[in-house]
Amino acid sequence: MAELTEYSDWEHQEDTASKRVTDVGSSQQLYIDYATRVDGQPVFVGKGARGLATNANGWLVYNFSYDSNGNIISKQSAIGAWTNRATLPYS
Repeated sequence: MAELTEYSDWEHQEDTASKRVTDVGSSQQLYIDYATRVDGQPVFVGKGARGLATNANGWLVYNFSYDSNGNIISKQSAIGAWTNRATLPYS
């Protein structure tokens, strides 16, 4: 699993098919996991307080699902540890 630490966030704008970059502040860290996708679309995105260990609870984790054309069809969230992102109870 590829992980990337950054301090910005993106949001998909479905009606315009564009992406927006927004500063998430210096007190947060952002992890992105593309899993097996090779099209640049993330499967998991996690936000946590700067310094929060990846195995500590307190991460806001998003799980994205895509259709066969690569369009987002669902975005679900859960709170938990980044290292448990594949098994968190998303809703």
